[in-house]
Amino acid sequence: DQDEIDRKKLRWLARIDQSLSDPNGIVGYVLPEIIFGQGHPYAKPSGGSGTRESVQWMSRDDMIKYHQRFVNPSNATLLVVGDTTLDEIIKDLDDVLGNWKDHASFENINLDYAIHNVSKPGKVYLVDKPGAFQSLIVAGQLMPGVGSEDEFKITLMNAVIGGDFTSRLNMNLREDKSWSYGVRSRVSANIGPSPMLVFAPVQSDQTIPSIQEIIKEYE
Repeated sequence: DQDEIDRKKLRWLARIDQSLSDPNGIVGYVLPEIIFGQGHPYAKPSGGSGTRESVQWMSRDDMIKYHQRFVNPSNATLLVVGDTTLDEIIKDLDDVLGNWKDHASFENINLDYAIHNVSKPGKVYLVDKPGAFQSLIVAGQLMPGVGSEDEFKITLMNAVIGGDFTSRLNMNLREDKSWSYGVRSRVSANIGPSPMLVFAPVQSDQTIPSIQEIIKEYE
């Protein structure tokens, strides 16, 4: 129903606006495209809500075409949990889904996860938020993804440098200098290149020294 779509879109846009009032929401909105480059499958906002533009211009016909393109039996997995048998559940599923056919427009999508933008020297992007009571530093770098020969080494390295409470970054910026309540790093489990990200909320007057300490630990 179009009225339902309009109502949902208003709530969706409000959720995007609300996320952009939060430092983590801002990072999730701008960082993916900075790291992966425009047009990459992972360059979309990481929060999952899309952009204001994509939501505003989405029509009912767009939703129907998307549903027909991707929601198809050949692209589906059914998980059944309960006190039943395979014979029983197949009969029930045949009654409900027996006539479910692939739409003619269905196609398998092969996404290109390779990085085509050339690596550049380190940069600092500043998002000014007047009145913020602290700074949020997010440092990012692309690493080999899941299944690479260095996956175990990268996971271990991340645990040592920022993945745990006793890791170097947290012991430096929190325990030693008291500039932060907590610093963590993580490596995403992506197909293709995976970002290793450091999240460091720090007191504003120690923003530059904190960036310098993060760089020093990684070097």
